[in-house]
Amino acid sequence: MRRIFAIGLLLLLCACVPVSAEESLHQTTATLLWEEYISPQINAIALSGDGTAVGCAGEQGVKLLAGDGVTRWVDEMPAYEITLSENASRVLVGGSSLHLFDQTGTEIWRNSTDYFVLSNAISPAGDPVYCAWDDSTVLRYNMTSMTVYNLGIDTDLICMGVTDNGAYIVGGTLTGDLILWDKQGTVKWTRTYPGEKAVCDLAFSLDGGMIAYTIDDQVYLINRAGRTLWSAPLPHAAGVSMSADGSCIAVAHANGVSLFDRDGTLTGVLKKGQGMLDVSLSDDGTKCAVCDQKNACLYLLTTGASETGTVPQEAVEIQTQQEFLEDNQNPQTLPTSPVASGDGIFSVLCIIGSVLATFLFCAKRRQ
Repeated sequence: MRRIFAIGLLLLLCACVPVSAEESLHQTTATLLWEEYISPQINAIALSGDGTAVGCAGEQGVKLLAGDGVTRWVDEMPAYEITLSENASRVLVGGSSLHLFDQTGTEIWRNSTDYFVLSNAISPAGDPVYCAWDDSTVLRYNMTSMTVYNLGIDTDLICMGVTDNGAYIVGGTLTGDLILWDKQGTVKWTRTYPGEKAVCDLAFSLDGGMIAYTIDDQVYLINRAGRTLWSAPLPHAAGVSMSADGSCIAVAHANGVSLFDRDGTLTGVLKKGQGMLDVSLSDDGTKCAVCDQKNACLYLLTTGASETGTVPQEAVEIQTQQEFLEDNQNPQTLPTSPVASGDGIFSVLCIIGSVLATFLFCAKRRQ
């Protein structure tokens, strides 16, 4: 009886020892490939899906750089929005008018109206392209001939995204509405954030199964049905990007660029200083372009298992999840790390052991 009691007590003590889920985390190592001064005021950055080109839009013009940081071409037109096709063969730029360039900087067409471009998007397949104007219209254009089709979306969209085949369009408004349409312009659902805060930016997975967006110092990941999968606090959360399969989500904010996996686990933070404005991931999630107000840079990302639960460091500093919580001072809303399958089995055994120990202890007292 004493031996059984001792075993039960040992299991009870084991149940009191916290089990760290960090051992099962996959952490991200980042290597800086290049950094470039662009202009006194960068407004947006875009990375091509294949990771071979980076586009920057700013007050003093547009610049397209190769994957090695070499400038391909420059246009002096002030711009506020930029989007690249999969292989950067097409560059869509928005400002006081909408321009489509090829990979050499040659203008294919332009569309000028009495209104201003709020946001634009290129279907990942390369055709068609989309533009939201500040007269509450969203137009679809042919990549080559600028054939215009009005989608009938009567809303000012300050950010937008489209799926691979154009089957779905998602847009965010200044008043906190996130809206999903089908390709005919029919509203599928509207998600309204309280307080009329602006939706800063959004990103679609390739199939449209997941949507990431930033609003009111938070980043949210939702599914296509509009259900929240997770959220995390980020000070002045701004640009957001997602890999094609949704396995990596990157968010620019006041403390750098945070990297999450699809479960909401923080895998690292690129600490480039205050005021990170925008971020863009390649389709496979192995490259990440980021910018502040003046500089743009490109990172190579490598994800691997961490045996110690700490994050390896190479060319840049990466934050652990605890450091992230301390910096952002809002731990109660940060998504928790998923528990490894082995931890779940061990927890069940601990519960059984604690019950057994309690039972044996009571039986011993009755004797």
